[in-house]
Amino acid sequence: MRDGIRITHVIGRLEYRPDFSEVWVDNVHYDLRAYGKARLFLEFMVANQAFGVSSARHLADEIAPYVWANGNYPPSAEIRIQDFFKDRSGELARLRQELVVSAGDKGKYYLKTGAV
Repeated sequence: MRDGIRITHVIGRLEYRPDFSEVWVDNVHYDLRAYGKARLFLEFMVANQAFGVSSARHLADEIAPYVWANGNYPPSAEIRIQDFFKDRSGELARLRQELVVSAGDKGKYYLKTGAV
């Protein structure tokens, strides 16, 4: 339970509302209601069970097209992981550093949930 609302999804150290509007990593709260790219990024990764190197997803070939299509965002010529986790406070950068891991130099990423 979070603020009287049931959290129905927990994967290791990641908790999230069904629509990814709010997530918690190690009980640290991140409000993503105003950050569609971050929400869709996490939604894609969880839906594809990208929780380790072997299940990592490619940023340019898989993740970005999903975010653009489902968020009605125009495609970008330059695709960088930090662009999906951008806000003025730096809170989303902390979320990315805590949760998103590079699977090497091939542009693939996975979520470090601790549930592998």
